[in-house]
Amino acid sequence: QGCQDSLPQGCQDSLPQGCQDSLLPEVHEVWPAFLPRLSDPSSPVSLRALEVLGVMVRVCKGFLHRRIVKEVFPHLSCKLQTMARNSWRAERLYSHTSDCKLQKKLLECVGVLCVEMDVQGRHFEQLAHSCLPYLSTRQPPALQEACRGCVRALTTLDPDLMWLLLVQLCPLSPPPLHSLPHHSLHPPPHHSLHPLRQLNFRRASSNITGSVEDEYQRNTAALLPHTHTVYVWCT
Repeated sequence: QGCQDSLPQGCQDSLPQGCQDSLLPEVHEVWPAFLPRLSDPSSPVSLRALEVLGVMVRVCKGFLHRRIVKEVFPHLSCKLQTMARNSWRAERLYSHTSDCKLQKKLLECVGVLCVEMDVQGRHFEQLAHSCLPYLSTRQPPALQEACRGCVRALTTLDPDLMWLLLVQLCPLSPPPLHSLPHHSLHPPPHHSLHPLRQLNFRRASSNITGSVEDEYQRNTAALLPHTHTVYVWCT
């Protein structure tokens, strides 16, 4: 309970500029007691802990970077994957439960934390994977919306990886067609090379139907335009 009250709601709005250094010892002191609250079996307690974590990151994200990546991210990933099974095809009333509110906050938190802390590499990929089940249309609408926001945030950090994960999630959703290649590609190395063509990632088999398309196509189709298309030079 003391940890929940360590940073009351709205305190981030009243923190004076330049006070971060004075708060670092206090954050260091409360961290061992605060960390278990993220995995508390009570959803309201975990929800409050996530709110406190958001304040901590805004105040002293550099100080907490290593701790959050090492101690918090694995928990967030595991929690999202475990709870996704509970909300899949849940009844309509589930949207009003504390568990659903916690899942929504977790998805929001993942996007904010990754952007604020400029997370890359395997930790980023692990978190991204843990969010993808919430793009299923069999999840509550509120969780689908929160996941779309999270994916859009993650796409600002690594559009290539997010594009690949989305296409793997729903192979029947073709990549978006753009008139120009991504800005990171270089001009053709030789004048004998033909113009660019778009890679076709649609599976050739016409027998790929069913749950994958039904569950994920709508949300992946909405998110793919936020990524870029992969091109190759043709010889």
